[in-house]
Amino acid sequence: MESHSIGFDEINFDYIRFPSDGDLPDARFALPASTTKAMAIKTFFSYLRSKLEPQGIVMSADLFGQTTVNTDDMGIGQVLENALPYFDYVAPMVYPRISSTVSKDTRTRLLFRIRSSRIR
Repeated sequence: MESHSIGFDEINFDYIRFPSDGDLPDARFALPASTTKAMAIKTFFSYLRSKLEPQGIVMSADLFGQTTVNTDDMGIGQVLENALPYFDYVAPMVYPRISSTVSKDTRTRLLFRIRSSRIR
């Protein structure tokens, strides 16, 4: 919030996800057994919106580009549809390794920021 008060017109959140590599069998997350990673991330998105929207702060999020074509959370908790209601802008990060699985037209559209519907 300090960054907004000194003149930044947007707060961007990058890498909001659970880890996907490393020593994952030894990783422990403080989640109730009934809470999935996708639910935990969505709850965090909601928390951010509840704290920052009343102050008029524009929020954006960078998500893994694969969220635009996957229907699951890929084990990292990111689901595009879970982010859209909470951010003013969502920027899928398209990496060359997924480009072969996405059409050229879709890749072109993903290079631009997507104005979220913010449907609640």
